[in-house]
Amino acid sequence: MFTNVSFVISRSEDRSGELKEAIERSGGRVLKTLRKSKSKSKSKGRSKRSRRLFFVQSWLEDDDGRLGVAQDVGAEIVTPGFVQKCLREEKILDFTTFAMGEKLFFPADDSIYEHFSSCPDEARESEEQPQTVSEYCSFVDNHWIKPCLQDGGESFIYTLKLISAKGMVQSNLEDKDELLLTRYIGTYFPGLTCRSLPPAWLYIDSDSVENGVRIELTKKGEGTKTRKRKRKRKRKQTTNRLEAQFSAADGHLQIEAIETMAALKHLRPSDCFCLVVITEVDIFEKGLGDLLGRAVGHDQTCIFTLYNVKNQSTTKSMVAAQKSLLNTAVHEIMHIFGMDHCSFFKCAMNAGGTFDTLSLCPICLAKLHYSLSCFNVKRRYDSLASFYDRNGFMLDAKKVKATAEAVVIQD
Repeated sequence: MFTNVSFVISRSEDRSGELKEAIERSGGRVLKTLRKSKSKSKSKGRSKRSRRLFFVQSWLEDDDGRLGVAQDVGAEIVTPGFVQKCLREEKILDFTTFAMGEKLFFPADDSIYEHFSSCPDEARESEEQPQTVSEYCSFVDNHWIKPCLQDGGESFIYTLKLISAKGMVQSNLEDKDELLLTRYIGTYFPGLTCRSLPPAWLYIDSDSVENGVRIELTKKGEGTKTRKRKRKRKRKQTTNRLEAQFSAADGHLQIEAIETMAALKHLRPSDCFCLVVITEVDIFEKGLGDLLGRAVGHDQTCIFTLYNVKNQSTTKSMVAAQKSLLNTAVHEIMHIFGMDHCSFFKCAMNAGGTFDTLSLCPICLAKLHYSLSCFNVKRRYDSLASFYDRNGFMLDAKKVKATAEAVVIQD
């Protein structure tokens, strides 16, 4: 079965050696190392690429440092569960179909690509394992928090606007934009209600930090300063002080995303599943640079900026600006659900800020359905189509309606 397949098993997997033995009994070759091969090199008259190469690494296990090399040499990243199922069925299966899990909402054949295109290369996260449905379900059951959907113990998604108290940072987030966002979140995540909190205030060089945060500015061109503390003690996570800087490109203000969320997470109500912080101030993360949005799963808090959206609205249509707003928000919220970036299809969970689709692929849809476990898939598509129609997202409405017709299991 595995006659023309080579395997490299991550050091974090198969410590007993049982998987290696099973592969070799089925004709496969298990390699110890990954090496980059030259495209022109030949071995015994055949290209070194004539054998398929699988790198076996589950999402739940830590990378042993070779995942990036595996991606560079074109290895197919698969999980131990996939290999074991191939061994049981005595044939090499399609990994994407395997990743969808047992409950398929769409036909498990090539017709699925009529509605969902493959993930573009630029939207793949470097050195990130693909997250299958079964791995996601195991992670949520054992290590994560699921929203409560029961009457009397219901949890909610809350939005929180972060606006300037002094006018240095102007806030143009209109109520209609926030209303559009809250309605979309309620439609996108059936069973969860979205509510708005009173705004928090962004104080600049102010001694008053009540119900808000105070930022520390750096001089233009100096980058972010490291604060000196007189006392050596660990700073509280709910601190009201956070770092900021001026952009080296044009001098506009940027605030540090992780510290901003840490300063605001204490505003989360007790029934809050996810706090969504909305700001028009540009955001960055130390070590990563400029961001559209960021989520901290264990704090159940995410933030996204409207800075780029508002600055592009003069050259792009308002519909495109609103689409970017909605897409960034639901992308970050789904990280709070425990979902990782998607590398299977073109999807709202693709990495790198390449959000040009509002739709979830079949794999991410199955993950969302597992966490909410309360919605009818076709009815959700119908509700989204109505929302898109009402708000001018005509192409998205057309696509969603066509996708709804392909659904084979509705709940």
